[in-house]
Amino acid sequence: MEPGAADELDALFAQAETRWDEAGPRAALAVLLPALDTFPEEADLHYAVGTAYEELKQARLAGEHFERVASLDAAWDGAHGLGSEDDLDRIERTAVAALANLPPRFRDPLDDVAVLLMPRPPLYMVREGFDPRAFGLFEGPNLLAPDDVVDLPPRIVLFANNLLAAFPEADALCREVEVTVLHEVAHYLGYEEEDMHGLGLE
Repeated sequence: MEPGAADELDALFAQAETRWDEAGPRAALAVLLPALDTFPEEADLHYAVGTAYEELKQARLAGEHFERVASLDAAWDGAHGLGSEDDLDRIERTAVAALANLPPRFRDPLDDVAVLLMPRPPLYMVREGFDPRAFGLFEGPNLLAPDDVVDLPPRIVLFANNLLAAFPEADALCREVEVTVLHEVAHYLGYEEEDMHGLGLE
């Protein structure tokens, strides 16, 4: 990135955030979209545009920008060596410890739930509307609907490179891994997304 470009982007994001707060996502897009002419390879910018379109219920346009985010993030990972063996070991150890520290009444039902690490959400999921920068995902039937017909057994997926990119400091990373694991456990136990704020797991 050219010298001064980071400061220019920071100013653009701050202006877009102010516009969004004052007049909604369409006003933010008036700032963000012209910036793509100058910064067409800036993943954060595409993510902000995609988020605005998502808020406006324009799924096709949101998906186009989220796909671009997925491609740019994957290229960035490769160029910067994100997701080393040590990084993945730290995430795995933290996730295992978070589960082990749960009270038995919450931990025992998780015996059949696999916890997997993936670098980032695969492109087919992003094309279906999944957030390319999500930290985790619960898949499968939850305890309140065990007979739901699904293709996979229950599992928790942690998107390691999304976590590492957002939280480069070890202490902050471990805290977020714990929150993400507990967030997905709560989904398995039947809690909905709107319940997470009350649980402190947003």
